[in-house]
Amino acid sequence: GQLLVDNRKPHGEQVISAQDAYLLTNILSDRGARCPSFGCPNMLELPDRPAAAKTGTTNDFRDAWTVGYTPDLVAGVWVGNNDNSEMNHVPGSVGAAPIWNAFMIRALENTPPRNFPRPQGIVEREVCALSGAEPSSYCPERESDIFSQDNLPPDSTRDWFQRVEIDSHTGKRANQFCRTNITEKVMLVLDEVQDAAGREWLRQWAAEHGYEVAPQEYCTTSAESEQVRLLRPQEGAEVYGVVEIFGTVALPNLARFELTYGYSDHPEAWGWVGGPYNTPANNEKLVLWDTEGLEIHSYTLRLVAYTTDNQQFEDRIVVEVVGPTPTPTLTPSPMPTETPVPSVTPTLEWTATATLTPLPTYTWTPEPITATVTPTPSATSTPDPTTISPLPTPTPEVSD
Repeated sequence: GQLLVDNRKPHGEQVISAQDAYLLTNILSDRGARCPSFGCPNMLELPDRPAAAKTGTTNDFRDAWTVGYTPDLVAGVWVGNNDNSEMNHVPGSVGAAPIWNAFMIRALENTPPRNFPRPQGIVEREVCALSGAEPSSYCPERESDIFSQDNLPPDSTRDWFQRVEIDSHTGKRANQFCRTNITEKVMLVLDEVQDAAGREWLRQWAAEHGYEVAPQEYCTTSAESEQVRLLRPQEGAEVYGVVEIFGTVALPNLARFELTYGYSDHPEAWGWVGGPYNTPANNEKLVLWDTEGLEIHSYTLRLVAYTTDNQQFEDRIVVEVVGPTPTPTLTPSPMPTETPVPSVTPTLEWTATATLTPLPTYTWTPEPITATVTPTPSATSTPDPTTISPLPTPTPEVSD
């Protein structure tokens, strides 16, 4: 059939400036910018003329769009199911773009190609290809780009390629608080890049091209340093009594260091532990901390070191003061159940082995013994009879 094209002059309200419209068209018609996503060539290109186009796809694949235009014609194509059901993963670049492409080629086959007209107020500037800002002296790749004269690119101080001062103590960006042991190097400064995915892509690009990404942190009046560290006890340790504090203080221009403690993990005031000391230490015992009088709670232990040029570095750990270890209460284990043996109370009994019969008492009555002596003839006297006294009566013995 015959294609009908409405060539009537449009009427309506202009909602953006001609310069902004031209810049947007320049982006949408950039063939090189489309190649990474759609490949080259692709269905958003017209073979004989510049074209600006944009695809779109709803999350559930119910709608697939391609809308595009040339200086002479605007067309939009929608693809979807007439019952509003989901399509089988058909995006705008696959479902709608081929239809748009075929329509535009046929509709413009008798129209001479021409470029998009550039309005007044569009200027060209050289920029750093990666950042889009005016190039610093360290930018490795430059290109020309167009801008509205009311919205020029950022100046060279905001180019991502900058020579940066790094404090060797802390690894942070140097400032008025740290002016010794400074290292200068060309790095990518991404402070103004807020998009997380963009920052990650730039970090990968930097690693692939031999650049470092500059730290966002600057030195402060209490900066951290690998050369000022509390080593023991460790973060979260439980302590009690007199605690040995080990650490490292190895600043090359050390003036002094001291140790303090504070109640909780965010102290509002500090108590004294020890110092000031002016001798460097390398994984050595720094001081003894007596915790016996402290309430059972968490405490922050702080090591602060000062340099001869008035820089201040510190390290903190949070420990738990737990009090003395309680004496365990012994709970007797139950004995196995046994059948009790009845108690026997011994009864002492004396059993006589024999009955003693006392011996009979004998009474002995001695009789006088009379002896008659016949005198010899020669005797002249007549003796008297001699009387013998009886023996004493014996007392009988009784045996048990």
